[in-house]
Amino acid sequence: SVVKMAARHREVAMCDRTGEFLAIAEGLARRIATRPGIVGPPRVRTRSDFTQMTAQIGADIYATTQKLDKLAQLAQSRSLFDDPTVEVNELTIIIKQDLSSLNAKLRDVQLAMREYRAQTGARGGGRQAESHTAHVVDALKLQLSTAAKGFQDVLQVRSNNIRVQMDRQKQFEGAGRPAAGAMGGTGAQCGGAGCG
Repeated sequence: SVVKMAARHREVAMCDRTGEFLAIAEGLARRIATRPGIVGPPRVRTRSDFTQMTAQIGADIYATTQKLDKLAQLAQSRSLFDDPTVEVNELTIIIKQDLSSLNAKLRDVQLAMREYRAQTGARGGGRQAESHTAHVVDALKLQLSTAAKGFQDVLQVRSNNIRVQMDRQKQFEGAGRPAAGAMGGTGAQCGGAGCG
């Protein structure tokens, strides 16, 4: 019947495809990261270079955190009729790419600093400078790790909300159907005796 086909169509349209989406996003991120022609880690010639690189990474982490806050707001939407799925999906891809890029930049900064220390030896600032560098990189790693954890939490919230929406939609659709036997039927409402 047409009603059953429409209900089945709605069920298919509302299925949670977050896993498929994340797999596609990861594939795209890997392809972008392994593109030929991408230059290796930047050269660190001075402490100022290191400071500029880490400041840029810190700013990028902050920008990603702002996007994550917006995604969290969108992911908490529970409306059946004004679902921000497209915006959530776009923002999810962008944040996933940002996190991947930031991980690569942190690795590059670590490699560049090792190279710098190897080139400058003791005149590079000694143990105190090396300790400072390690603390700065560790602080950036912690910020990035916190952002990545927040990203996973937001995706889980979104997935849970999609399930809730689907359940509400099924209840809503079920409430519109007549109860069994209400439109005539077997005569069971009369207790088997001849009603009539």
